[in-house]
Amino acid sequence: MFLHSLLAFIVVLTTSSFAQQNSIVLLSNQLAAQLKLANQVVASMRTLELNLTHHQENLPLIHITYTTGQLSNYTPIAEIKAGFVQVDNHKDASIDNISNFDYLSASHIGQLCIEARFKNTSEQSDISPTLDGKIVAFCAVGGNLTNDLINKSTLEAGDPTHSIITGWVCYNPSTENQGFPMGTIDLDGDGTPANLLTGIDGPPWSMCSYSFTN
Repeated sequence: MFLHSLLAFIVVLTTSSFAQQNSIVLLSNQLAAQLKLANQVVASMRTLELNLTHHQENLPLIHITYTTGQLSNYTPIAEIKAGFVQVDNHKDASIDNISNFDYLSASHIGQLCIEARFKNTSEQSDISPTLDGKIVAFCAVGGNLTNDLINKSTLEAGDPTHSIITGWVCYNPSTENQGFPMGTIDLDGDGTPANLLTGIDGPPWSMCSYSFTN
């Protein structure tokens, strides 16, 4: 009787583990496929690089939505906000504006950043649960040897290393993302999410797999 119960337990455990592993594979494939369509983030990076070259500290802010129109059918991105984070446009700015950043707060003032929000299920019925309504941000790195983030005040002071973009840092928050960063999912409900971004090759998304923030 004991042996029968033990064998039954092992079968249930093995079946459960197999089902979870299968779910992870399916979700990973879905995530990879949808991130390949999220070209707007890379395009925004290129746009900021050009705008910084031509406009320096006066580069224009960008706010583009992808929830309506023909293009909306070809991207999981809902909206992009990009530019210098400033007193009047960060998350907690006193003046409420639809173009204000949703995650980037006063601690990011002066930084040159891109904030992307993925569509939720009401905007795209087949959106991956690892992307559903998630927000992720990228802030630009300057040209000095210490990889400092570009800062508008430092740029205005004449530091040439803050006038070029040499890379990006990803911020992948949990607080703004229902407790779980973009690209992760808690399959078994134990509060420890599986990180599916580890299977994503190449920037910009691969850099977000180790950039979790609160």
